[in-house]
Amino acid sequence: MRLKRSLRVQNRNTAERGFTLLEVITVLIIASLLSVVLMQGLSLVLNLRTTLGDFLSGLDQRILMRSRVTEPLRGIIPDFDDGQNVLKGTRQQISGLTLNPLFAQPGRATPFSLAITPAERGNDVSIYYREGDANPVLIATVQGEQPRFRFMNQGGLWADEWPNPNEPMDIGALGQTRKIAQVPKVILIELNNPSEPDIAVSLLIKAERTPRDLPF
Repeated sequence: MRLKRSLRVQNRNTAERGFTLLEVITVLIIASLLSVVLMQGLSLVLNLRTTLGDFLSGLDQRILMRSRVTEPLRGIIPDFDDGQNVLKGTRQQISGLTLNPLFAQPGRATPFSLAITPAERGNDVSIYYREGDANPVLIATVQGEQPRFRFMNQGGLWADEWPNPNEPMDIGALGQTRKIAQVPKVILIELNNPSEPDIAVSLLIKAERTPRDLPF
């Protein structure tokens, strides 16, 4: 009886004593390792979130800038044969009529122009937009070396000037000379930058000069 009572007292003392020092140290080490792993994972998630957010923000800005440039070009329409806004283009500038103005009422034929202005230093390229007689407005800044406008005719040939003075007149089946289309098939802003894609706009309208008896 005394032996059993002694064993019960010893077991009670052991239970009241709690964990040993080795057990406590082991638990602390495991907890520390888990904390380190969790903190590294959280840091990785936050860094990824920041990087992805910056990338998406930059992508949105690029898309927005390009849309400002392409929107007036997509709305290009021909003027009358003797109109003041017949489409003209050079390496650095294009002007004509558009149904997609940036500031005026959409759907209304509006005179516009786009001009490429390379920076004096670096590869920054400024694109200015002008509507009617208003002052030019900076609408985009891109990266490129010696950027230029290029124009594709209905036959798929490229030129640095529009209308192309070297383009031969078409001769019809009856020997009659056909009018050269006033509007090109494609307008390209060639940036000459491997990391920056060129800006190309396809003009899907029937590119014939507008007769005088059809008002805008």
